[in-house]
Amino acid sequence: VGFVMSGHTAEATQFFGSTKPNNKPLNDFDEPLGIGRSLEMEEFGLLKHEAMAGGMWGIDGGSVPTDMVLWLKADSLSHLADGASISSWEDVSGNGHVFSQGTSSAKPTFRAADSDFNNQPIVDCDGSDQLIGSYSAQLNPAEFTLFCVAASDTDDNSYQGIIESRSSTPVARSGYNIYAKWSGSDQWSFWHGKDSAWGQLNSNAGELTTNTPDIITAIMSGTNGIGGSGTQKLRINGTQHATSTSVFYASTADGGTIGNVPSTFYLEGQIAEIIMYDRSLTDDEIALVEDYLGRKYAISGP
Repeated sequence: VGFVMSGHTAEATQFFGSTKPNNKPLNDFDEPLGIGRSLEMEEFGLLKHEAMAGGMWGIDGGSVPTDMVLWLKADSLSHLADGASISSWEDVSGNGHVFSQGTSSAKPTFRAADSDFNNQPIVDCDGSDQLIGSYSAQLNPAEFTLFCVAASDTDDNSYQGIIESRSSTPVARSGYNIYAKWSGSDQWSFWHGKDSAWGQLNSNAGELTTNTPDIITAIMSGTNGIGGSGTQKLRINGTQHATSTSVFYASTADGGTIGNVPSTFYLEGQIAEIIMYDRSLTDDEIALVEDYLGRKYAISGP
């Protein structure tokens, strides 16, 4: 199998190096041509990146880094019927991580299209749902960059968990999580373990609003993960909202959870996509991932 780089994609549409030259949305009457349509492997009018030897196409040139350690996409669940319960959400990064749920009442619901997310599929959590994964050192690195596309539909004046990997090992407060924080000033919040306390980075007040998806980017850099000092950053929709310098302890036990931070902080809302790298991405790499997510879910950036 080969791949020939030219001024056109397999869809017979003019692009440069498999990169769309502008951010204009496709029209309803636009129809993909060629092998993408024939194989039913098209997305946004292009041959899906999974089917291209050249990797994922970017928006501003280049490509999204392909060395992610976790990639959860709601559109990977499209084999489910709309409204079906989700028993497992499988990682498509190639690393084989699986988040699952065996209790019927705790299973999230698959929605084939949600208008708040540009009519993309989502995982819908009703305030009692969670998907649980086994512990993996790969998902608990010293440095990481974590992207989430999520929304909360209910202001419950509390905290709602998007993703977590926390434990009391090796120290009392280890690991990390992302919250929709309705308690106080309606913010997105990135927490990280510091042993005696949780480090907390919050978005600007009022950034969290009901039924409004955002791209939450959490960055941990420069630390050894065993109490060394490093830099933490929180970005929302491509804009940096908070930064700090503090110690960090990566978790070395217990599994991770989607849709809940144990034990009571459940999400009442939706998750569309989660991407994690076990390193601190460069600014350009971060922008590429945020651009990809922004275009896919019609979330405006800076």
